[in-house]
Amino acid sequence: MQLSHYCIAYPKLVKSRINNKAYYGLQFMTRTLPCFSVLSLWFYKDNVKIMPHNLYDIITYESLAHIIMSDGARNNRGLNLHLQNFSCKELIFFMNILKIKFDLDCTLHKSRNLYTVYIRSESTKKLYPHIKDLITPSMRYKLLDHFVNLS
Repeated sequence: MQLSHYCIAYPKLVKSRINNKAYYGLQFMTRTLPCFSVLSLWFYKDNVKIMPHNLYDIITYESLAHIIMSDGARNNRGLNLHLQNFSCKELIFFMNILKIKFDLDCTLHKSRNLYTVYIRSESTKKLYPHIKDLITPSMRYKLLDHFVNLS
């Protein structure tokens, strides 16, 4: 495992149930290291997750692939990023970065009184070649195969 030196134990399989459907995940615990403390300072303020001010400088196609794998979901012909824990202002900041840095067209969608970021179909198609090798095969279903060749 590539991350084993950061971990205090082997990963374990976890199971959760939502609406009587079983979902599985992999859980691991990392060591307390200075490199993680720096990241924590960027992404948390008073134990609340925030959008870091230096996001433009640190976001890459790889980090965007991780966001899609963890918080992404198909929506019609595009992709929803379920980032409801961020404020509307932070999500607009995030969408501006996606537009400027990656030329992605996004809109804000309201879901249960909270907001999600929707990446439009054409932008999802444009994004895919940059992230296809970074997406774990089991997560590629999040990118619509009816307009993207996932092979």
